[in-house]
Amino acid sequence: MPFFSIYDRWDYTIPTRGGLSTEGWRYESQENVLEAWGQAHGCDTDSGLEDWSTPQDGGIRFFECRAFKGCKAPNGTVEDRKGIVAECLWDGYHGDWPADGVIAKVTFWWIQKHVLTEEEGGGVYVDPPASLWSSARSAANASTAANTTCTRHSALAQH
Repeated sequence: MPFFSIYDRWDYTIPTRGGLSTEGWRYESQENVLEAWGQAHGCDTDSGLEDWSTPQDGGIRFFECRAFKGCKAPNGTVEDRKGIVAECLWDGYHGDWPADGVIAKVTFWWIQKHVLTEEEGGGVYVDPPASLWSSARSAANASTAANTTCTRHSALAQH
């Protein structure tokens, strides 16, 4: 089961470094969560997360991603691609949603690359329609407004 986390760097409501939030909740650090998933996938966690290029890197929000290398596929073979256990960060705060659709675009790209089989459309990236990321942004804003004590903003995909 691949693991992909997308997170805003300056979130103090659910802090990436873990510990006590501004609202009094205690969270595990993003680093510990990623390492546990990396170990579960047999990734090279000793080397740490490495820079990982995506089609959405850079921009005004300094969007960047990191991933473990050497993760094992379900059949036990070592994957030749990074991204099975990965995180992406951008300059933002809790509930902040970049208007350019970067979150929806990179999530769509990651699912096609690491979750879908070739028969399901995996391996070939197609930019999602603009309506997808505007709908996702609206849903995220509504969700954030309704529940500020939500769990980590980690996207989990099952294959």
